[in-house]
Amino acid sequence: MKKSAALPLLLAVAGLVAAPAPKPADASQRLRQHIDSLLLHRNKPEPLPVVLPNPFAVVTGGAMRPDGADSDDGEPVAVDASGKTAEAAPVDTNAEALAKCIAKLRFGGMVTVKGALQIIINDVPRKEGDVIVLDRNNAMTYLHVVHIAKNELTLSLNDATQTVRF
Repeated sequence: MKKSAALPLLLAVAGLVAAPAPKPADASQRLRQHIDSLLLHRNKPEPLPVVLPNPFAVVTGGAMRPDGADSDDGEPVAVDASGKTAEAAPVDTNAEALAKCIAKLRFGGMVTVKGALQIIINDVPRKEGDVIVLDRNNAMTYLHVVHIAKNELTLSLNDATQTVRF
């Protein structure tokens, strides 16, 4: 009987030593973990800050250059999204701005109304002395019709004048 009593004791000790390996997570638990890793930040987003910044506030005092120096010298500093200082866009002279504006005009033809010659620009008849308003770089630009002849048109912008022949 000693042999039969020792056998269960031996099996119990062997069972303790060789404990079964933890059961791997089943498919539904693995799927739940994967979904949580992908979408947990959407289901439980981080709270917003207590004081929200005003997106319409105008920042004054100059921007900080990437090298740490202030821009108090009066020159505008443009910083692009990468944080690097962008070169300021060169300012067009009046003649260059006039040439760019003329390139945007659509000439539709010439008409004589009550003996006066008019030219159709951007679907509107214009006579000498009229002003053509263009939107250029989100700023209004005013071109003046100086002279209309049979085959040419003279426009001006501030002190610059240009004649267009057609």
